[in-house]
Amino acid sequence: MKNINKILFLLTLSSFVFITSCNEDDHTGDSIINYSKPTVTLSGMDATIDENSIDSDAPPTINVTASISAPVQVDIHIPLVQTGGSANGDDFSAGTIVIVSGDTSASTDVTILKTGDVEGSETLEIGAADNIANANLNPFTLNITINDDYINDVLDIELNWDGEVEYEDDNTTATYNFCAMDFDLLIFDATTGMDTGVYDGATAACPESVGFTGLPDGDYILVASLYDNPYAALGLGESVPVTFNYNQEFFDTNGSITINDYSTDSTSGDIPVAIVTKNGYNYTVTPW
Repeated sequence: MKNINKILFLLTLSSFVFITSCNEDDHTGDSIINYSKPTVTLSGMDATIDENSIDSDAPPTINVTASISAPVQVDIHIPLVQTGGSANGDDFSAGTIVIVSGDTSASTDVTILKTGDVEGSETLEIGAADNIANANLNPFTLNITINDDYINDVLDIELNWDGEVEYEDDNTTATYNFCAMDFDLLIFDATTGMDTGVYDGATAACPESVGFTGLPDGDYILVASLYDNPYAALGLGESVPVTFNYNQEFFDTNGSITINDYSTDSTSGDIPVAIVTKNGYNYTVTPW
């Protein structure tokens, strides 16, 4: 009986050792035991970009490629970052190169953006982030020069009178939308008092919009003009807030002015809203 128990014990111990040995083999992988950091080589062509010619919908890109001599069994992530130069993060965007396990190369783009503010010529140096844990990197710098500074000289103006009023008559309630009234946005020369003829803000749209640009330096009067009002004969007697919004993209010139000089009973009227002073690409807006 003792011999039988000893045999069973040895068989059990042998099975336990065998199972333990199999588990160790299952958790041994090349990525842990035999992995050797590859050396990554980056390549890309230096470039000179004229910012004034950039199409904002399709900005220029510079391709950067990363390669290794042989595939490895892990993904290698290589973020591209600014390493020098006078440009800043508003001037570009850069991606991350990912060499997928089993591949030997991959690429991504550096995109140069149109900023529209006053910067002058700038330089940009792009390299790889210095925290790549599973690869070594050969030295690399992509040099980009951004010339021909683009400066946005357009003041975007919007005249908005959106809203509504409810009117009850003979137990019937009707809703009247202010946008059925037709306002125009006119621009007058403050010196001559003459309309400049800029009628981009004289359509049937609600709101009306105009890009203020191309006029000589000087002072100009922005005028809200009521062109047509289908509610004038209804006697609704409701005030119609007319709001003038302005913005110069990439600059701090922005704001809003509201006037309450019109009502649903108004039949016409040109009302000054603000004075715009143009000095080159700089605008100053002063409420009337």
